[in-house]
Amino acid sequence: MRGDSMQKRCPMNAPWRHHFIAQMQVAWFADPSGLLFYFDKREPKKGIRHQGPRGIFHEEHFYSAVDYDTGEKDVALELYLGRVVEHKAAPVIKKIVTAARAGKTPQLTAQERADWNALVYYQMKRVPDFINRYAADLEAGYERGIIEVEEGYRPLTESERAIVADPVTRERIIRNVRVGAQASFSQMVAAKQASIGMVIVRITDPKKAFIIGSKPVVQMKAPGFTELAPEKAELWLPIASDVAVAPGGQRGSEVLLTAHDHRLIRRLNQLSAAQSSIIAGCSKKLIASLISPR
Repeated sequence: MRGDSMQKRCPMNAPWRHHFIAQMQVAWFADPSGLLFYFDKREPKKGIRHQGPRGIFHEEHFYSAVDYDTGEKDVALELYLGRVVEHKAAPVIKKIVTAARAGKTPQLTAQERADWNALVYYQMKRVPDFINRYAADLEAGYERGIIEVEEGYRPLTESERAIVADPVTRERIIRNVRVGAQASFSQMVAAKQASIGMVIVRITDPKKAFIIGSKPVVQMKAPGFTELAPEKAELWLPIASDVAVAPGGQRGSEVLLTAHDHRLIRRLNQLSAAQSSIIAGCSKKLIASLISPR
């Protein structure tokens, strides 16, 4: 995890509600009352609800590794994401949004850019909607690992076979592999991020807004996309109801654009809604329009 220090074991008052999108990010999409309208596809009968950032985009102990024998939970990843990654990124997001609303680029320092890149990196792979795509691969990897041990080392004993076949043990091992993958940090990806600039798009029409989805990083390759952003920037992360950011341009560059084409705002929202199990935003009408069948 980038070499930052982490608390290794579960403290007495360990956090159990793990937000896979930080509350400080979600708050930028709230209505004037500080609440958001949100819809959970997994609970469609509950309809569109009105809730604060604390009550959305979380799962119980989602980032907790589990001791194989005792079941003790290790919340190191949750603490790292909250106290390091999100803590460092919060003022950067505020700086970007404030500057964009003033019609300016944020002029991020090298450290601020690194903190932003870390947030984006983890945000892409920390959410359940991303992880669930690979659930079958994790299951298959577990079975493959047993076969490789028996073929390359020796057959398992009856007692060992009973252990690896135990559903609780199996779940803990697969969980810990998943948590470990989420915690890992790629220097290669970091170098790639550092070599690319930043494209910021703001919405000035008060009748339009971005939503945030439970899979918030959106890949958009819509026709006419280059009319909005240079360098064919494709991976967009909305960070406020009126601001979205994507990689693009030369190293260290910052480009601020105004989203004049409402079709592109709509397209970004549609893609976010399509790939996410939960969507939220400042407008009930907007959320309703994205969940209604066409």
